[in-house]
Amino acid sequence: MTPNVLITTVLSFVMLAGAAHAQDIEGASDHPVIGRYDGSIITHFEQAEYDAQTIFTSIDPEDYETLEGAVTRIVYTMPEGASALQVARSFEQTLTADGFEILVSCRNRDCGRALFGKDLRGTTWLPFHAVGSFSSGDTAFLTAVKDADGASIHAQIAVADAIRRLINVNVVESAAFENKVLDAAAMAESISETGRVALDNIYFDTNEATLTPESDAALAEMAKLLSDNPDVDVYIVGHTDTVGGYDFNLDLSRRRAQAVVDALVGSHGVSADRVVPAGVGPLAPVASNATGDGQARNRRVELVER
Repeated sequence: MTPNVLITTVLSFVMLAGAAHAQDIEGASDHPVIGRYDGSIITHFEQAEYDAQTIFTSIDPEDYETLEGAVTRIVYTMPEGASALQVARSFEQTLTADGFEILVSCRNRDCGRALFGKDLRGTTWLPFHAVGSFSSGDTAFLTAVKDADGASIHAQIAVADAIRRLINVNVVESAAFENKVLDAAAMAESISETGRVALDNIYFDTNEATLTPESDAALAEMAKLLSDNPDVDVYIVGHTDTVGGYDFNLDLSRRRAQAVVDALVGSHGVSADRVVPAGVGPLAPVASNATGDGQARNRRVELVER
């Protein structure tokens, strides 16, 4: 679903490597097109097969564009001795040499009034901008775009030498939207054949058990399945990837399963005795957690016949 964009140039300071480093959080890796600044370490990592991401696209008149597609969000620690300017310029030279067009390249107040507003902070990932104000230290922003084989890739790199020294890389690659809602009939067929059905269109806030509105269609079909098949009772089983600690993921999977049960009972009139929540965390993967795509497949909710 992502464009086949090849790296052609590696300049000093930016190591373009896709493999995870030993100190990175488990399951994390660089974006294969963007790479990393040498010596930096991944502290937060997230990939979505299809999502929306706001990008800072122009200093004048301070434009923001919300793009949809395959989204990668990474936060790195910045190595000692590096400045925000050095990091941003290294990425800029590398991306330019690889055929990217630079849309934004600015530092501190040169980024305009938006530097002090919520909109610019909203273009970075929460673990990055929650650590302190952009205005409290040296800050640099870089936004670049490249078209290849009819597809586009947007990259935004934010560097902050403030309360903490961090590098935020957000990448959006053009991808066709695929409706993955299974209707009640398809769910019933899967349960009849295999005793289970996996749903990857139940969505939660990141690292939370709060269902998002995008889950409503799938929840409605789950309720219809149970209404149309009164003899079918199910376990609602939550699954996670391996990013983060085992205990956290196990608890998260259980809370997410409970959230689905609560929605079915509270909003769709399903009898509570027909849906039992359970969570197994990362213990039953359907793909390798070594890649972002595998992690996305492992984050799911399953209905298992009781």
